Amino acid sequence: MDEQTGPSVADKVTEVLDSAVDKATHVIAGDDGNKLIGGAAVGAVAGILLPFSVGFGILLGAGYAAYRQLKK
Repeated sequence: MDEQTGPSVADKVTEVLDSAVDKATHVIAGDDGNKLIGGAAVGAVAGILLPFSVGFGILLGAGYAAYRQLKK
């Protein structure tokens, strides 16, 4: 870290990514983690079959599974 400019952008990005990984690990380790992973897998398969990307399908599937869990 440079004393004159403070933390670099790379340091901030690393900190944010570390925080995201910690939170994701906590969520996946919980009871609802398997359901979120299952939703992500279904979304990935849908991404292959439908005209959108696999990454978008994973996000869509996990989001739908999370929504269903929150509705309960």
